[in-house]
Amino acid sequence: MQTILVGSRKGLLVVEETDAEWAIKSLHFPGEPVTQVLADARDGAWYCALRMGHFGVKLKKARIAARPGWRWHHPPFPPNPPKARGPTTPR
Repeated sequence: MQTILVGSRKGLLVVEETDAEWAIKSLHFPGEPVTQVLADARDGAWYCALRMGHFGVKLKKARIAARPGWRWHHPPFPPNPPKARGPTTPR
């Protein structure tokens, strides 16, 4: 069985092949533009970029390792570096 992740203006479509036919298995983020999708072969995670209009671009991640009830969440980002203090930085 093969799976194709399709990002569209209407959401993320998960399309699977069953018995030489392709069918839409599920829809994620209905009505939201999905601009990029990545299936990470290292750990089975899916990454999805959503263009949310004036809210900006959001990155979502899901680990789908055949577990029921998996959910999308924001991946952890590194902390901001400390602010540099210099001659132009007010105290």
